[in-house]
Amino acid sequence: MKPGGTYLLSLRNSITGSFTNIHTHGLHISGDGNADNVFRNLTSSASTCMFYRLAIPQNHPTGTYWYHAHLHERTDAQVRGGAYGALIIEDKRADGTWVDVPLSVATSDFDIWSTTNEKLLFFAHHGTSATTSHVNGRHMVNSPSQLTLVPNQWYRFRFAVAVPIGTDSTFTFPSNCEVLPVARDGMWLSTVPYPRVVSYQISAPGRVDFTVRCSNPGIASSINWASPTYRVNLVFSGGSANTGTPYGLPGTVTWQPIRPPHMQSLENAPAIQAAISVAGQVSAISWNGVPMTFSMTTPAATFIYDRVYEYRISPATIHPLHLHVYPMQLIGIWSNGALVRQNCGNYLVGNWYDTVMNGINTCVVRFRTADYGGKVVFHCHRLAHEDFGAMIWINVIQGPPITTTNPSMLQIPCTTY
Repeated sequence: MKPGGTYLLSLRNSITGSFTNIHTHGLHISGDGNADNVFRNLTSSASTCMFYRLAIPQNHPTGTYWYHAHLHERTDAQVRGGAYGALIIEDKRADGTWVDVPLSVATSDFDIWSTTNEKLLFFAHHGTSATTSHVNGRHMVNSPSQLTLVPNQWYRFRFAVAVPIGTDSTFTFPSNCEVLPVARDGMWLSTVPYPRVVSYQISAPGRVDFTVRCSNPGIASSINWASPTYRVNLVFSGGSANTGTPYGLPGTVTWQPIRPPHMQSLENAPAIQAAISVAGQVSAISWNGVPMTFSMTTPAATFIYDRVYEYRISPATIHPLHLHVYPMQLIGIWSNGALVRQNCGNYLVGNWYDTVMNGINTCVVRFRTADYGGKVVFHCHRLAHEDFGAMIWINVIQGPPITTTNPSMLQIPCTTY
């Protein structure tokens, strides 16, 4: 998808005897009306469709996202059944202009790295012995996949994971490869690239982009994904490395992305509308200490449009908490009744995420209710917990009108559009 584009998505349900719907995980678009509205659902039918209007802002953060079924009480089963896939917001608009990469960085060599040298790896673990993976579109089951690389060439690896059981997992990298994170949950890190890593922990619904450059070791080399272990073997060709680079000029300079208005730093926000303590539970979301379960008709709270809110996310090892519509900026940790500016596990101060889970500290995040109002869903991304009731929604008032026409929110014949 391109920033600034409007897309008409047609959903046909071929799951016999069950409803379904779809959620574009991580996108900053409306979560109400005829957009990314998980309150809508579609019955099984060969001729009836449900249409979505997905309007991607001109300044939407570019990066790796994904989509999956999001039917309450059936999400876990449908995602385990394979109802998910990768979704990429490209670095350039339709007119060829860059979105969030500074002009000093967006050289032809950066373009080569961003597109020509791109590799997409999609990993999934369904909580049983069955592990599936997609590597550049190829579906693999319980066997190593393979990537062919040119030695000493910088690549952009887009990693995405789908783990319905909600646990974190870890990638480990071979010693012959330089691996540096550049983006998380579809959004550039505050400094690109981040320092080199030899392993990287990622949340259950997370995505991370790396820049990778490997030398040819002359022996077997592989990227490993734990929980359970899945191997991607690296094979090296005899070609010459191209000029693609993730760095700014003159070639080794890190850079900072251009942030859209809704992602301007909230670390020193002058006014916080409200600070809420939240925690995931098996069948509820704890909201300031009160367990709240999902209701189709009653919001957990009412927020005001274009205000800053703070969530203090209690430590948990099996409750990754995901916020629709608005990205969350990690501000620090809550300790002894005060905000401490430090990383919360592998969540980095100042960076942005759509899902947060840490088992040691209370992570403090902030977000601005910008650009869209209406329904905003917040839930545990251990999908069985979501189905049990660990999902709530916030009603954001005083925002722009919510689009319900063109296309209509009704289920209509698939040939209408």
